[in-house]
Amino acid sequence: MKKKLITIFAIMLLGFVAVYFFMPGIMFEIVKKIERKAGGLEQKSVEVNGMNIQYLEGGSGEPLVLIHGFGANKDNWTRIGKFLTPHFHVIAPDLPGFGESSKEPDGRYTIKDQAVFLKKFIEKISVVRLGFCM
Repeated sequence: MKKKLITIFAIMLLGFVAVYFFMPGIMFEIVKKIERKAGGLEQKSVEVNGMNIQYLEGGSGEPLVLIHGFGANKDNWTRIGKFLTPHFHVIAPDLPGFGESSKEPDGRYTIKDQAVFLKKFIEKISVVRLGFCM
């Protein structure tokens, strides 16, 4: 019986290692879903200036908008989501041109353009989802 359990454990471990090394995209998706669920974050979308914007939202309390850096996306915040959502209404958008949000080949993605976008994004979701306006 002990040998069977060790064999089963070894096969499961080998399977996990195989998925990790040969199909990292699948492993990444699994971990991402686990972290989102642990943080109480749901993926949502909204249209802003004709662009489809994906974002994560969850928790309760005062709104807290988390902005990712250059080359990152909304899921940079999932790992700490479980610490924030008990205290804040967390909103983590993919900025235009990043992550799963719309990308425009001729679009402008300067800091100023992103700041203007964020104002419009917050206004859009605030009226509909949060009940506050900026």
